[in-house]
Amino acid sequence: MGEPVLFVVFALAAAAIALGSWLARQRRAQALARLCAERGWRYVARDDSWVGRLAPYFPLFRAGDGGRRCDNVIRLRGRQAEFILMDYSYYEESTDSDGHRSRRTVRHAVATAELPGWLPNLRLGPETVLTRLTSAVGFTDIELESVEFNRRFRVQAKDRAHAFAILHPRAISHLLAQPYESWEMSGSALVLSRRGSWRPEEYGPAAVIAEAFIDLVPDYVWRQHSDDVPDSSEGAAR
Repeated sequence: MGEPVLFVVFALAAAAIALGSWLARQRRAQALARLCAERGWRYVARDDSWVGRLAPYFPLFRAGDGGRRCDNVIRLRGRQAEFILMDYSYYEESTDSDGHRSRRTVRHAVATAELPGWLPNLRLGPETVLTRLTSAVGFTDIELESVEFNRRFRVQAKDRAHAFAILHPRAISHLLAQPYESWEMSGSALVLSRRGSWRPEEYGPAAVIAEAFIDLVPDYVWRQHSDDVPDSSEGAAR
């Protein structure tokens, strides 16, 4: 088989894969639109404005080398907060020893919530290049008494006392029982995320899980910061 024929075969195969991927995304979007219509949730196929709103406060939205986008954006109302859930993605580029560049897409299931009050910054999640850099801009690494928790989450905060007040034993047990890799608070916004995409049956429970965590924040912590003037993510989750 000559090179021109091989090129055509590979091109057709690549086109078939791309078409199959596009059709799968279309079917997913249609299914989510129907789900939202049934449950009274608001659905938008794509809204990349969330990247600009959240990037200044949450490292996840600055990750990667480009292509940041928010697909299948769903807005739903929980018991005490409004949630925005989305399929967030970006691409990472790399170069092999021969100088050939490649690109891979990284996907995250992301939920944001507007908190009922304002809180100083707190980040729980795996260590990344961005989280290592935050140590140099005011964040302190904190270890808790739970070995399991320290193994799963890197805890970073600008206020140690605030972090220990929020991460009490009941809150730690709740967080360990959930599938989310990252929980971040900044001002009046909470963002939780995990690798991959949302499954339809996860949307409602995600709001319940997040609100259960919000309920576990002690009342005195909310009162302590009730008069603070937000200088970070006020309105980021709106």
